[in-house]
Amino acid sequence: MLFHDQISVVANVGSSVLASSIADLLNARVLFVCESYFDNGELNLSFGSDLSHQDVIVVQTFTLVNSDLLMAFFILMDAIFHSNPRRVRLVIPYLPYSRSDRSVGHSQVISIRAVAGLLKGFDLQGIYTVDLHSTAALDFFDGGLHQLYAAPLWANCFYRGEIDYVVSPDQGGQDRASRVADLLACDVITMCKTRLSNQSVSCQFSLDGLPQGHVVIVDDVMSSGSTVFSCAEILLASGFKVSVCVTHVFAEIDALMSLVKIGVDKVIVTDTVARKDLPGFVEVLTVAPLLAHSLVQ
Repeated sequence: MLFHDQISVVANVGSSVLASSIADLLNARVLFVCESYFDNGELNLSFGSDLSHQDVIVVQTFTLVNSDLLMAFFILMDAIFHSNPRRVRLVIPYLPYSRSDRSVGHSQVISIRAVAGLLKGFDLQGIYTVDLHSTAALDFFDGGLHQLYAAPLWANCFYRGEIDYVVSPDQGGQDRASRVADLLACDVITMCKTRLSNQSVSCQFSLDGLPQGHVVIVDDVMSSGSTVFSCAEILLASGFKVSVCVTHVFAEIDALMSLVKIGVDKVIVTDTVARKDLPGFVEVLTVAPLLAHSLVQ
């Protein structure tokens, strides 16, 4: 590992908690970006430190993916590369627009392709993210994107033999569920998901003949919460004990509360999304050790 005075972890706007945790694990200093606005609404950022010849790790988390945060991110990256660092790596646990990774119908809009193009404009020595929506996003980064998996975190929440099935809400999440199932030595149930609208989905699966037990639903992103809710509702109605593990949680509090109201046993999330409003029944696991371990490899 490099000495602490050779590493600077830069926490961009809204990213201070995770950045501080990573810096502590790396024995590095952390720099916090200050944000202000000019009278016309333009962003003004500052971090007030010399980064020349430093090993810089930029940490960017999101509460919501909005234009101000994205603009702050690209402004910061430009400033860092003009400060003559030794190398720069990016930790971006939730990769914005990674769910838009292929053409739909006649549309040629593939949002992650545009994000990848912008990031490749910087001479990054590695981009680190957690639980991509699908591996299709990797194709746009020419090997520069490193995906980490939350599966070990989920597996550590349960003792071996406690979980009978790991449930994926759809075919796309089957690999993610299988990673957790392998660690827990159990089988996978894959639901069939049909999206009815942006706020509504239908999950289906024949549970006939399956013995009742404890299942854990594993998903990458919770936006409206409709996918996990529909999946949990079916499993609970069939007599299963249900826990939920989701990596990136953007959903409103009401969506999380609805899971408890219908009888979900545990709701476990990670800190990839910077949230201060999560209710006490939600268990939050940090991805900082996963990221720190990869950064020293």
